Amino acid sequence: KTLSVPRGGLTDSKVKDSAGNVIAPTVIDTTSVTRTADIQVSNDPIAKATYNRNILKGHQDFGSISKIGMYVDTSGVNFTNPIEGLNNLTGLKEADLIVGAEAAEYTNAKTLTVGSNILKRYNNASLLNSGVDKWNILSGSLTWAAVPLRLNRNGAIQGVLMTKVDYKEY
Repeated sequence: KTLSVPRGGLTDSKVKDSAGNVIAPTVIDTTSVTRTADIQVSNDPIAKATYNRNILKGHQDFGSISKIGMYVDTSGVNFTNPIEGLNNLTGLKEADLIVGAEAAEYTNAKTLTVGSNILKRYNNASLLNSGVDKWNILSGSLTWAAVPLRLNRNGAIQGVLMTKVDYKEY
């Protein structure tokens, strides 16, 4: 069965099946913007049946993010911003720090170190205050490998060592 969902605009978006019939969505909403609000479920937004949220008492929330990655532009000019608020993502125990190869534009060296000043924003905002237990340091380029140079006693990355991978490896 094929569904067509065009982008919304001035009117409500409509979902159509392969025969062109409009599929009415089930409306799920709350009576107010509070944790104790009643849940409303109905196909007809005008005649909403109201359900009490006690029906979900004891329900364990498994809806959490398991992995996320942040890109670090290493040019020293185009600073990328770290993701703020990772500590609010429940269940996030592991994340990737994807290090770009922009720094290689400044040299022909096959091995280089990305300095602590480029990484400082990530250390301050994300790595040390996120609640993430494990950070994987990865290269954002197929032809470069990246590993942490060293960590300080707080777990902050002091530098990233990058080395060129010969294209013949692939």
